[in-house]
Amino acid sequence: MLLKEIIACRKTVTDWGNWKSGTMSRAAFPLSHSRGNFYRLGKYRWRLVRFGALGATFRLLIAFNDRLEQYKAMLGMDHGADTKYLASYEFHGTHPGWHAILFCDPVASLPDGIKTGPWQKRIPRARHRHRRLDFGVTELNALGIACEFFGLPEPVGEMFS
Repeated sequence: MLLKEIIACRKTVTDWGNWKSGTMSRAAFPLSHSRGNFYRLGKYRWRLVRFGALGATFRLLIAFNDRLEQYKAMLGMDHGADTKYLASYEFHGTHPGWHAILFCDPVASLPDGIKTGPWQKRIPRARHRHRRLDFGVTELNALGIACEFFGLPEPVGEMFS
């Protein structure tokens, strides 16, 4: 299974999550080889979307801080009690533009429980031209940005704003 197949396939969302602030539980995005065994967030609004596709279960952590112009949408595949960190779509006010950090090899070869490594590719590269430079993220559109990038069905209704 490849990341591009996961993004392109039909998905069944099992939990859209809710926007939260503050500390995230260890179970939200477990990473056994990270400090504390999970992904830590600072002062972000965040939500966790759970979905199934291609016979596997996934989690999409969406986090943003509009004051700092920071946004992260991180895709992980459940692997036992751990997570295989597959990709992220990000914006940081301190560097140029929207970018993705991707894993392009078969998912089976990806180590679980770790966020960064030499297997990742940043697109576009840091010193290359970025097409999208404006932040523009609010709680009203943060979920939609992640859904569009990772190919989730369009959320509808008031609960998704």
